[in-house]
Amino acid sequence: LRAAAAQVKQGKVGEVRTFRRDLMQPSAEPADTGYDSISLFHVLHCLPGTMDDKETAIANLKRYLSKNGVLYGVTILGDEVHHNAIGRSLLKVYNDKGIMHNLGDKLEDLQRMLKRQFQNVDVRRHNKVALFVVRD
Repeated sequence: LRAAAAQVKQGKVGEVRTFRRDLMQPSAEPADTGYDSISLFHVLHCLPGTMDDKETAIANLKRYLSKNGVLYGVTILGDEVHHNAIGRSLLKVYNDKGIMHNLGDKLEDLQRMLKRQFQNVDVRRHNKVALFVVRD
């Protein structure tokens, strides 16, 4: 987090705040922070459970977005996208070790879950991953 914050500061983006939290648990951080964007790159496929279970993390983060805020990211889809032999082997190893939890993650389930939380949902599959941008 420190290295990422330092890179952002060098780009003179503005104030940089970092947090280390369990996304599956509500945070004590006040919900009126109003962030304009929250990035979830390569996070959802690491969270335990089904896509419905992962909705908890989305709901926990949504409360920190500003009125026009956007949540965006990418996640590796599971078996439905027919990974090649190397990809299947890596998914099996990472899922067996508990690093990832995505063998059953499907594009349709991601879309449905995000639509329960947000009005404007754009989900696209690119090869073996799903890219998403959501806002109210």
